[in-house]
This record gives sequence, structure tokens and C-alpha cells, in this order.
Amino acid sequence: MDEDNQGNTSPYDNPQQFYSERIRYETSDGDFFHVDLKYLKDFTNNDESESKSTRSKGLVVILHGFESNSYSHLVIDMARSYLMEGFDVAAINFRGCSVEDILVGDDDKGKVQRRNIPNNNLGGYHLGFTEDLEFFLSQISSDESFEGLPIYLSGFSLGANAILKFLGESSCHKIDKYNIQGAAVTSVPLEIVLSASMLNTPGINKELYSRNLINSFKSKFISKYSGENKEKLPSSVYDKVMNAKFIYELEDSYLTNAYPQFKNHMDYYGKVQCKNFLNEISVPVLGINAQDDPFFHPEMSLEDNMDHIFMRFERNGGHCGFLFHQERDVGFSKNTTSWMPRELARFISHVHQSNL
Repeated sequence: MDEDNQGNTSPYDNPQQFYSERIRYETSDGDFFHVDLKYLKDFTNNDESESKSTRSKGLVVILHGFESNSYSHLVIDMARSYLMEGFDVAAINFRGCSVEDILVGDDDKGKVQRRNIPNNNLGGYHLGFTEDLEFFLSQISSDESFEGLPIYLSGFSLGANAILKFLGESSCHKIDKYNIQGAAVTSVPLEIVLSASMLNTPGINKELYSRNLINSFKSKFISKYSGENKEKLPSSVYDKVMNAKFIYELEDSYLTNAYPQFKNHMDYYGKVQCKNFLNEISVPVLGINAQDDPFFHPEMSLEDNMDHIFMRFERNGGHCGFLFHQERDVGFSKNTTSWMPRELARFISHVHQSNL
């Protein structure tokens, strides 16, 4: 849908109309996930910048963070920044994270409600879950619509970790097969083991961030395992999840049951933290973190001899804080986005130009 056809409604308020299409991908283990795509041709049609080409430079695949989705302001802001640089965008929803907006009540007086779409299987996703990213890349690599287009990856927080892990564990043959040219990520949990205790720190971390994430997870968990579906889950796991007060308690109960390769939350962190995989990355990557990020340990660092990793540590920004869009008087028709998405998009555009 053309942006101008949305009237005065911002894409942040109406993401369902912002995206060009949603594709549901069925996986070999009986589950599914959704990908929301926005094509450059839909973004620039009837736009004030008529001189812009509608021919896409490439496709940027976005991965969201824990308990987020493609409809979040952060993902929309990132998508718009990449579109402004001339790229198509594909926002992957991790399993169990997809949402949809539905009209409840009469057409005239009805209200739009956002509803979560639960996945089929017990497991959904985690910090190192790269299976659906690779499945999507394999699908588009054989799709004539994307033939020859360079692929770039971008994400924040949990999504950033999954991207860097995927790039590090993928062979050069696989990178070439999927035509991956680079990545740009932010709020990257480089050392999860070191930062594990930060979310439990008394104060805003525990009372605001952790509580909101846990409540969001429990809400979807209750919806998924209510009624007859509750029998699909061991009663001990259900009780432990509902009694969890810390994120690591969710991981020790639910995650280790869904993914038995993890013995406990510390074993999980040690196996999936992206720092383990950075030395094997073969494409240019920009990572931007904030020094005041409350999720990460202040001693979290990165080795200086990373050939392809360009890591910036800004003084301020919090955890994804500099991703939030600030509305200004210029309005959305001027394609305004916030600072961080613009920085990520500028890097991807630079990498693209360098490869021409």
C-alpha cells in the first residue's frame, strides 16, 4: 500500500497497512512464522521525492528483540530508514511473536485490537535461534522476485545476537549462496554470561524492564496454553513459568524444556552469545551500543582485532532508547526517522555503494 494512501495515519499507528504483504512460512517441524515485507515501489509511489528510483538496491532483513515483533515502533522506524536509502525490507517475526490488528464490534463504533498469533510448537525462539532466518533466506534465494538482489541483515538486542551468531557460524559458501553483503545491528548483547545478572538489579531494571518482559511472556503463554492446550505442557513447567519472577527462571523452566540442548540458563547463555562467533564473520558489520545500556555489564567489551566488525559505543542511548521515533512538526510525509536507524541505514548504503 502506498504511504500516501494511509491519509494522515502514521505507519507507527497502523503497521498492518504500512507493509506491502505478509507471508506465512510453514516449517518442516510443523510450525510456522510470518514475514512482513515492504517494497520500495510501494514506499516511493506518490511520494514527494518523485525523482527517486523505485528499483530496489537490495533487501534488508530485520530481526526484532525479545517479546517484540514487526509491528513495533522500533522495527517500523528501522524499515523506513532502509526504504529511504532505496532498499526493500523484510521483517521476520520470531515464532509466537506475530500480531494482527482486528476490528472488534460494529464497523462504525468498533475498536481495533492487537492480537498475538501463537505458534504451534512448544519452542518459539531464543537468543541463538537462527533456523527461521536461514529458512527465509533459502526461500528467497530461489525466488525470481529477489534474484540477484544483495541481502543485508539488521536487528536489535536478541535479534542482533541471532544475526551475528548466524553470520559467524555460516560458511563462506552459505554467505555467497544467500548473497549476504553486510549487517548493521544495535544494542548487541556481546557477553550475555557477563551481563546475566544486570536484568535482576534492583531498581528500574528489575521493576520495569524485567517485569514488563516477564508479564508479556506470561500473557502469551497463558493464551497459548489455556484450555485443552494446557495438557500439551508438563504441569511442572506451567507452574514454574507462572511463578517466575526473574527472566532466568523462565529460561530454566520453559526454555530448557523446549530446547533440551541447554542444561540451564547459564549453559544457554554460554552457548549462544554472539561473541563466540565474531571472529568467523566474513562480511562488514556495524554494531552500535550505548555505554549506559542498563542490560549490559559495564565491563562488556570487544576485541580490537576484529577484521570485519566495526563496533561503536555511544555515551548515551540506553537499551534501544535511541531507536525510539521522535515525532516532529514536519510530519510523516517527510520520512523522518530517529538517529539510530539512520546510522544503521547509512552504513548499509555505504557497504552497498562500495560493492558496486
